[in-house]
Amino acid sequence: MDLLSIYLSVCLSVCLSVYLSIYLSIYLSIYLSIYLSIYLSIYLSIYIHIYIHIFRPYMALLETMVNGKTHHCGGFLLNEEFVMTAAHCHAGHPNVLLGLHNFNKKENIQTISAAKLFPRKDYDPAEFRNDLMLIKLSSKATLSSNVRPIVLADHNDPAPESCIVSGWGRHDNTELMSVVLREVNLTLINNELCEDHNSYCSEGEKRPAEGDSGGPLVCENGKAYGVVSSYKTTTNGQKMSYFTKISDYREWIDSLHPVHLNQSFN
Repeated sequence: MDLLSIYLSVCLSVCLSVYLSIYLSIYLSIYLSIYLSIYLSIYLSIYIHIYIHIFRPYMALLETMVNGKTHHCGGFLLNEEFVMTAAHCHAGHPNVLLGLHNFNKKENIQTISAAKLFPRKDYDPAEFRNDLMLIKLSSKATLSSNVRPIVLADHNDPAPESCIVSGWGRHDNTELMSVVLREVNLTLINNELCEDHNSYCSEGEKRPAEGDSGGPLVCENGKAYGVVSSYKTTTNGQKMSYFTKISDYREWIDSLHPVHLNQSFN
């Protein structure tokens, strides 16, 4: 082998080594970048999902024993002494669970009995009109990072469009309540029938589940705009969900106790 052949062989080896090093470096960088991006996205999605559910500190669960059976409804904390729910959840004096996320983890849950119920006197159970009730707790709730009131909307707030509903209602066609707090995103629709009903409405299969009644309809600005009430099947086969419009009842709500409910709790 002459010197030229040796020289060319060495050059080729060096070039291939450099090329392979650069190629592998770029390939591994891209691969690792994609892998880390996917991993972080999945991790953050799971973290955010858990964070969302844990930090709905205004949520309340109502438990009532009727004829030996436990009935559940949702609700939400207005201040240390009052919880709001739906009038059709009026079935005896419930225990109110605050700070709950997972039924299997109740270490820091506050369970307070109801002292007095204030359903709307004009509630119509046939049509679910004026489906609103306040509950005065038998003792004050202890506010913490897991137990905090929510601010109520009034007529000065912008009209809502995108909202969420949270609850432990039944899902997947089972008779069991959800073990953990779940939620669904809803888009509200304009409907004259709903306006006449003093309600907000959404349409479609995405809706509150059975057992979510009384929970809050929380919209863009983080305020409670409505209370989960009922749903009906329309003439075109769509399911229409109704949420009692809180702003239409603010005068009545504010008259029940001296604490103004449109303040911010920091």
